[in-house]
Amino acid sequence: MDGDKININGEFNNLNGDEWNYNFTGVYFHNIDDKGRIAIPLPFRLSLPQESRDKLFISPGLSKTIFCYPTHEWERFRNRVLSFFSHFEENERKTLWWITLNTFEVSIDNQGRILLSEELRKWANLSKVAVIIGSISYFVICNEEKYQEIKRHGETNFESFIKKLYENGKIR
Repeated sequence: MDGDKININGEFNNLNGDEWNYNFTGVYFHNIDDKGRIAIPLPFRLSLPQESRDKLFISPGLSKTIFCYPTHEWERFRNRVLSFFSHFEENERKTLWWITLNTFEVSIDNQGRILLSEELRKWANLSKVAVIIGSISYFVICNEEKYQEIKRHGETNFESFIKKLYENGKIR
């Protein structure tokens, strides 16, 4: 959150004074219906800012997952990451094109569901059940195998990672 700060209420403020009160935490298991729709967990829907109450941006995520961004978080990612890809360097250009051709603005329907494209479902190796994991300002959709991998990694590395952050002065 470079350039951002937390106000007295624990909400994120950027340099323009905009506030975000995201609380995408926890893990949820949801079915994917035959049309490729998945319900967004109610706590996540309630945490969405006003401009994202009826839409999200979904894109290929790292480690073969799907990232789901509220509008403002997508704009931050687009401006802080994607804008630095060179249009003149072939690998960067093709990677940018691949990300953007697989990124969609999706509507949240009256039942709190979004439609996952077939390509993104293939990318994340999703079938009938998906795991939705909070990541503070966005959330992640993955398959059960990836969830177990993430869980094992956290259980194995949590203490040493926190200790390293403390030793490097990043937390107190």
